[in-house]
Amino acid sequence: MCLLGICFSLPLWAQEITPVPEDELAKDTVDGWNMDFFVLKCPSIQAREPLDPLRVSGMDVEANDINRPLPGLVSFIGNVRLDQTGQELYADKAEMDENKGRFNAEGNVRLSNDRMRLTSDALLLDIANQGISVDDARFQLKQSALRGEADHLRAYLDEPITIIGTSLTTCPPGESGWSFEAEEIQINTETGWGDAYHMLLKIYDIPIFYLPALSFPVDERRKSGFLYPAIGNSSRNGFELEAPWYWNIAQDKDATFDFKYYSKRGLMLGTEYRQVTKHSDNVLYLEYLPDDERAVPGEEDRYFYQVRSNYYKDDNWRGIIDVNSVSDDNYFYDFGGNFETGNRNFLNRMAGITYATDKWSLSTAVSGDQLLSTNATAYRRLPEISFELYQPFAEDDDPKPWNFNMAIEATAFRHDSALQANRVVATPELSYPVRWQWGYIEPK
Repeated sequence: MCLLGICFSLPLWAQEITPVPEDELAKDTVDGWNMDFFVLKCPSIQAREPLDPLRVSGMDVEANDINRPLPGLVSFIGNVRLDQTGQELYADKAEMDENKGRFNAEGNVRLSNDRMRLTSDALLLDIANQGISVDDARFQLKQSALRGEADHLRAYLDEPITIIGTSLTTCPPGESGWSFEAEEIQINTETGWGDAYHMLLKIYDIPIFYLPALSFPVDERRKSGFLYPAIGNSSRNGFELEAPWYWNIAQDKDATFDFKYYSKRGLMLGTEYRQVTKHSDNVLYLEYLPDDERAVPGEEDRYFYQVRSNYYKDDNWRGIIDVNSVSDDNYFYDFGGNFETGNRNFLNRMAGITYATDKWSLSTAVSGDQLLSTNATAYRRLPEISFELYQPFAEDDDPKPWNFNMAIEATAFRHDSALQANRVVATPELSYPVRWQWGYIEPK
């Protein structure tokens, strides 16, 4: 599979990408460089020992034949290798103009630096202005799966990468799941974002739609804006259109606002808020569809919400809140959902906290699940208290210690009916494990 992440200001999209196997990377190589390269995240440059190179203009250059046909002009023929801080270049031949600070490479050119790696038949390295200019290139950005081809590519220090007449994709070579073509693209590796102009999106080489301008990510950093829309149709809901908008509030929090239109039902509003603190992970999810035109009478207002929070402190304290609620039994059947609700026969509604050491633990929780597809209501646990003890009797160096474990659980069951109950369960356990290299027995 390949990654598709397109949106009107495109903050994120995620799907796993399978890197090309190592044996595939060995095919069609020039001096060990795969000419049909694709790496999930391009690696950094590996340092090499110099082989008595010629040093010109602050660069180490190797070649089979090196000569100076004119003052200030150096010619390199055969297996040319240039090594500059943060940059390596290979070519069949090259010419260096020391007066203008230009290095022209030709034939099987391969370049790798801290921003990208590329291949081409010819390349101009502008040493004086710290940049490159190349025609008819194939390239891949460093620390990214984004690769493509370009009629012309220009990359100078402290400037966005400019690409003219290009196609971009994150699919491995030989796959055409998605790509987009553009007249011009500006890629800023400092901010992690690119801008495309006169863009045409293709799915399996079939043109899908055109946009005059598009902002897209080139790495994993986030940005506020509309996500890629979704369009569908069903006999139950009619024409469906979804347009989510992502808000990158801060590094530790974000939100997504989802607008879903159903031609047979109306407009559903959805919100997901996520926050990470030093001691907790928190998620709030809400969907609401007022005045559903196809709902059962009396159930026109449809909703689902979910509150989840995981608390942790040191190695001892753990807490959880997991509360889910839905307006009616048919909600999931009508709308499905991309949320985690567990068993669709009931929805969790619980909160609990635990303190644990390596010898004992104490926890307390309250719960009252929502049952689906039935008129019955679940018993509430108000509360449930659990204590567990783990106690070996022998010293640590004793190979056959006695072990004593005790689990005690006390629960108060409450219901709207007259039937109430309290339950206490104690489970003591004494064991004497005997272990050998070939097996063990553990009487309890």
